[in-house]
Amino acid sequence: MLWSDPHAADVLSSVLANAALPAAMLAYLVLSASAAGNPTAGFVDALLVAEAVASSQLLTQIVKMAAARQRPWAYFGPDPGREGYGANLSFFSAHTSFAFSTVAATLTVACLRAYPGAWIAGVAGFAAAAFVGYLRMAANAHYFTDVAAGAAVGGLVGFAVPYLFHGRTAPEPGSVVLAPGGLAVIW
Repeated sequence: MLWSDPHAADVLSSVLANAALPAAMLAYLVLSASAAGNPTAGFVDALLVAEAVASSQLLTQIVKMAAARQRPWAYFGPDPGREGYGANLSFFSAHTSFAFSTVAATLTVACLRAYPGAWIAGVAGFAAAAFVGYLRMAANAHYFTDVAAGAAVGGLVGFAVPYLFHGRTAPEPGSVVLAPGGLAVIW
């Protein structure tokens, strides 16, 4: 699984996770909103995705600092050019978390807005995000568990933030909803 040139896998994973994938997801949202007749909505959608990705990355950095797991290149022997900062920041993969949260948030927003082709963007995006995870292992930067946890957390936060904070619609009159101190009936 480890590439003979781990630096190439490292660079490729960074370009894919931090540039190509977000650009493709942004283009999908902007073009879909424009096709739906509201070109500025695509940029609002992009802000919703950015909110989810930022939340995912904040959580990722907190867990990395708390876990302090040694990276494979630090554990299995010295790797010239990689000494110092980051040797104990393996769990969980920020690149993978970033990629999965970007795709999950884009897919959630696209489904909430009923944009056409959301499933195509989701399949292609999640395949690219999974490839980012593979590249992080090929770069000798993460273990499989780091990548799997990054994918799970990134996907969950990417779905939850847009859905929970922006996906709700107003309850219809006559609905019973939870309220402080009990239940309420909406009139």
